[in-house]
Amino acid sequence: MIKFIIPFLLILQLSAEDEAGYLEEHFPFFTSMLRTAEKHVSPRGLILKSDNQFYACFDTDKLCFSAIWQGEGVSMNAMAPGSYKSKSWFKKAPEGEKNAPHILGSKKFTFMTKNEGKWNGLHLTEQGAVIDYSLNGSAIKETLYSKDGNTLYRQLKISSGNEPLFLPLNEASEAPNEQNSLKCGDFILTIHTKSPYSLTQKNGLTGISFKAGMDIDLTLVYSTGSHTADRVKKFPDINKSSKAFWPEEIKTQVRRSIENREFILEEIELPQENSFKRKVRISGMAFFDDNRMALSTFDGDVWILKLNEMKWKRFASGFNEPQSLLIKNRQIYVFDRNGIIRLHDRDKNGEADYYENFCSLPIQTVESRDFAMDMVLHPDGSFILAKGGQRGQSLSPHAGSVLKVSANGKTLEVLATNLREPYLGIDPAGGDIFVSDQQGNWVPTSPVYKVSKGDNYGFKAGFQGKEPFKNIAAPLIWVPYTMNQSTAGIFKYKEKQFIVLDYSRPGFGILLYDKEKPSQTSYRSVNLNFPFPLLKGAVNPVDGLAYVGGFKIWGSRSEKISGLGRLIPRKVQALKQILHFKEGVCLKFTNQVSNELLNPANYEIKRWNIERTYKYGSGHFKRDGSSGEESLGMSGITLSKDKKSLFLAIPDMQKTDQMKIDTPLGELAFTVTQLDSYNLVSTEFPKIDFSKAVLNVSRRQKQSSVENGLKTAEKFGCISCHATKEGEAGKPGPSWVKLFNSKRTLSDKREVKADASYLRESIMDPAEKTVFGYQPLMPSYKGMISDSDLDSLILYIQSLK
Repeated sequence: MIKFIIPFLLILQLSAEDEAGYLEEHFPFFTSMLRTAEKHVSPRGLILKSDNQFYACFDTDKLCFSAIWQGEGVSMNAMAPGSYKSKSWFKKAPEGEKNAPHILGSKKFTFMTKNEGKWNGLHLTEQGAVIDYSLNGSAIKETLYSKDGNTLYRQLKISSGNEPLFLPLNEASEAPNEQNSLKCGDFILTIHTKSPYSLTQKNGLTGISFKAGMDIDLTLVYSTGSHTADRVKKFPDINKSSKAFWPEEIKTQVRRSIENREFILEEIELPQENSFKRKVRISGMAFFDDNRMALSTFDGDVWILKLNEMKWKRFASGFNEPQSLLIKNRQIYVFDRNGIIRLHDRDKNGEADYYENFCSLPIQTVESRDFAMDMVLHPDGSFILAKGGQRGQSLSPHAGSVLKVSANGKTLEVLATNLREPYLGIDPAGGDIFVSDQQGNWVPTSPVYKVSKGDNYGFKAGFQGKEPFKNIAAPLIWVPYTMNQSTAGIFKYKEKQFIVLDYSRPGFGILLYDKEKPSQTSYRSVNLNFPFPLLKGAVNPVDGLAYVGGFKIWGSRSEKISGLGRLIPRKVQALKQILHFKEGVCLKFTNQVSNELLNPANYEIKRWNIERTYKYGSGHFKRDGSSGEESLGMSGITLSKDKKSLFLAIPDMQKTDQMKIDTPLGELAFTVTQLDSYNLVSTEFPKIDFSKAVLNVSRRQKQSSVENGLKTAEKFGCISCHATKEGEAGKPGPSWVKLFNSKRTLSDKREVKADASYLRESIMDPAEKTVFGYQPLMPSYKGMISDSDLDSLILYIQSLK
């Protein structure tokens, strides 16, 4: 599923129905990966704009201005703006680096060198943004401004350290014409300072040198014509109050939205109607201890919501595709492509005025899928991060990894590697770290792992070859695709219970995990289909309720683009533990068991194995290797002495990748890696006779029909990727409208007829015939869909005329 100045303008080519641009005019900076020249890129570009259409990109990794230009701004081809346009909400940005945002300007200067020092952060003042960094022990602060259409001023305050300072300005292509000026691309750079300096060349660079131990006021003027050396502006005071950009609070409403037997969803209205015309696409959330919550948006904002009043206030902006934030010691930390940023409100005006670089140790590239996926706080105070693993061109050392950043942000270690699209979970009590992954190449379905240092989880990018990794760590559970088609955030809900969000449906299930019995990990469905996508969630420590939210990137069946809500639990019978043994399965409930749970006809039990290959997803396979699922019968159901547990006696229990049981309360599943004796729970039940024959339970077979075809398409997530209505744009797969019996051009330019035979093959072996213009991203449904459901699905596609 990822997607990104004093007066400020970006060329976004928005359609007429868009309410506002991706970035706003009045805010003084934003961050983005940026291609500054053919061979120069800034994965972490801090982009500032002065008046008169002057722009500058400060590379916070290399500690230099990698580009200065005058023109239209920046092309925005990254994930966030790619999904921002009204007609393209669901469009994936291409993998790789060639589509990175680039400079739009007629006059420019580009420069790239690696300086030794530290990026400290950015201050907001009444006069604009001030960047803060150090080079070789010298403290440097800078601000930009322009007086006319010919000139851009870089104003610097420098305290040189114990060593002389060399400030690189240009590549040493030629000697300086004069002592105080040199040519920089399309500009002439003129130096103004009262401090003694020399313009020298060093290591192939031209720069300005100062002696050690000096306090320096320096102005660098980039001009395209004549300019006057008039008096420079007073340097902004970072210790004074900053400008309040968003003083208004926005009140929204709460309404009861949807419900099932177990939960009620209260939907919290988003502040979409705001004077700044900002989209609010929820990407992360965290709670203060006073019933306020902080929320990040994929558009780069941080909002604070007072839950007792339902009032929203913007707190910060300018981030590059943030997907998570957390609160530690009442301070907000945001994880985006720039690293971890700690936010400070020094003047207490309700808005961040110092964006501190807390940790930029995670390696970042301009690869469009090199997402800052997730961040959780460990009980020891450290920060656990997850980076996106999909990549089209380059291998980044931290892509697809789980990382641990020390509590002070000074050190980083790699905990686990080779994940595709990971989301994190944490047990705040025990410190166990969980990570999920999403189905794709090398990932046959949705695994949930308990992270151990050194784990390799087996994902490879397409250009890495078709041979699997060795020594791949096994998951706690392979969650069946039909139960969670796109795993997202994981968070602790109750003791031994974790909510696992499903972005695709959207909905969620509950992971049942016991630290003392990790092999007994299981997953149960909660049949509640949300009206908005789900990516992140957390429990509010004040009211104890689970809050969930997210936004639509691609492949979600939700009605809305974004949403936020909280779950109100009902006092009903719920499954709290699932234990499997060589004699069968034990189900433990919160209340006494209802009569419907005692009827064997109300259960259906299946098992199957899956294959990890370079192909997308996996079919289902029996233990003998043939495609399909094995149906299991039970020999009886025994009620426990306290009437709160059941034992399903199941002959022929075997180790298997996935075992699923349909019950009157929903689906449950687990991975069988070991089989102990039921003696562990035998004292809870009357004596059970395991020698009984399997019960003969007849079930009515489904009849093939268009109606059942729609249900099958919903069950397997087909309608997340294929349009079923005229004009339904942005789906990653070919439209089904008027598909039946039409001519299809394949990737090898052959033409075929989309008849029943073609559709059947495309569902069972989709990689065999890929439609021209589409990538082979559809998994095989071999062994997953029954013959009657497959016939129904084809009838449904045939009906879409």
